[in-house]
Amino acid sequence: MSPKVDNELSQPSIYIDRTRLLGIASGARVMLAALLLLVFGLSLCSVTNIILQVAFLFAYFQ
Repeated sequence: MSPKVDNELSQPSIYIDRTRLLGIASGARVMLAALLLLVFGLSLCSVTNIILQVAFLFAYFQ
């Protein structure tokens, strides 16, 4: 699927490479976002769980 390009302004091959680059960059960004969500999401869940446990123990022993 090639974008509609005015051939008088520039060659279509330039835009085809740019479209491919945007597709690869978008895919890499999605993979990086998913990886960061897994790493920091799970660690944040663990940290939140520890903080809640400390808060419950603190409230219990008061």
